[in-house]
Amino acid sequence: MKRAPLPLAIALIAAGLLCATASAQVVTLKYVINELGNLSGQPGGSVQANAINEAGQVVGSSTNASGKTRAFRTAANRAITPADDLGTLGGNTSVAYAINNNGQVVGDADTALAGPFNSVVRRAFRLDPGGTMIDLGTLAPNGGVNGFNNSGARGINDAGQVVGVANVPPDACGSVSHAFRTSPNATIAPVGGNDLGTLVPPPFVNCRSSIAFGINSGGTAVGNSATIVSTGVPNHAFRTAPLVLRIDLNEFGWGESTAYAINSQGETVGQAQMSIGPSPFDPSPHAFLSVGAITHKSIDLGTLGGSYSVAYGINARYPLDSQVVGTSTIGNDAAFHGFLWTGNIVNGGTMVDLNSRINATSGWEIVDARAINNRGQIVAHGRRQGGDPFTYYALRLDPSDTAVDVVIASLADPAYGLTGGQINALTDKLQNVITSIQMGLFKQAINQLNSALNSIQIAVSGGRMSPATGQALTASINAIIATLS
Repeated sequence: MKRAPLPLAIALIAAGLLCATASAQVVTLKYVINELGNLSGQPGGSVQANAINEAGQVVGSSTNASGKTRAFRTAANRAITPADDLGTLGGNTSVAYAINNNGQVVGDADTALAGPFNSVVRRAFRLDPGGTMIDLGTLAPNGGVNGFNNSGARGINDAGQVVGVANVPPDACGSVSHAFRTSPNATIAPVGGNDLGTLVPPPFVNCRSSIAFGINSGGTAVGNSATIVSTGVPNHAFRTAPLVLRIDLNEFGWGESTAYAINSQGETVGQAQMSIGPSPFDPSPHAFLSVGAITHKSIDLGTLGGSYSVAYGINARYPLDSQVVGTSTIGNDAAFHGFLWTGNIVNGGTMVDLNSRINATSGWEIVDARAINNRGQIVAHGRRQGGDPFTYYALRLDPSDTAVDVVIASLADPAYGLTGGQINALTDKLQNVITSIQMGLFKQAINQLNSALNSIQIAVSGGRMSPATGQALTASINAIIATLS
């Protein structure tokens, strides 16, 4: 099956047509909104989307038909179906937090074990494609403080290394839980370097708590950790490094900080209180971007006009600028909107409201963005304009060019019943659309899309394509046209 060509700037560089001093054309793309639904298959079911891989598979949690909260993993570029329920480790609930490009999912789930004070034991899990949930264990095989023996996974890289948080054995410090990082495709090892410890100075480094939220392809983990043995606070963002286990990413003057994600280029994003005010709650937390290990540089990504922002995800599009997503307050902090920040540590960048990048008549308000892949697809949450202001829906936002590639990939779906000739003919038309979009020739792209629509209508009227297939393809193409108009 044909795939989308390289983005224009990358293609020009590969061909030697873009000199070092020339700037590549920057094309502003809008997004096609795809509502993901939920596991119940009914409107109004609670749903949270947390991550997306390069194939367009989304993971998160949702209530199912029985009203239980369960982890899910979608098929590539598809909505959630009841069959996407990933189950549990023997208990009632589960949540998926991350997925790698091999389709491996991690999160945490209830077990059938009983914990202290009638609690439910909850464990980190890894689920491989075609497999069942694997209990990753804890850092305290015989129980932690007060007997608790829980864990939770928050990130996984393509090598199968998992990061998260787990209870540790009790000691004189009264430790509770520490960040962990496993070996590839392994469970948590209580000894052998899986315990990432804390930022509390020696000899109390094992005191207090920490958690890891993300890990990149090189195995670098990021998260946050307690810093003071007496109180634990403030918590500081950290990253791991080859020669030093934990690097405190806090800049001078920051208060609390947390690192949520790191890309393959070592760029870390999260949230930090950028200055110390009269009270612990006075500093305005802002999204940040940090680069470097022992010697690092961090910048404030700003806000959408309010006082608060947080960055949850970052992609890696070298040699193009990276893209960061998160949420920010707008105006006088009256509402939260999802944002897209594009730039780099040297030249800075620009934060835009994702609501300015969708069709104005879509009926959606984007309130946050949780993750972004290298194709620019974003996992977000939104609410319907004029609907219940407290009901949020999981969404996948596809840039216009990627949306066309998604349509191309769907042509081979057996349910569409297209012949090889029909697939090839429509693929050729749509590949030309991608090229036009990436060159910023939107009117030309619309004309090409209308030509594809005409071909579909002729095929349906001639009985060579089912009305259902024609309707589905027409809806997808019209949604792309709306972003280009």
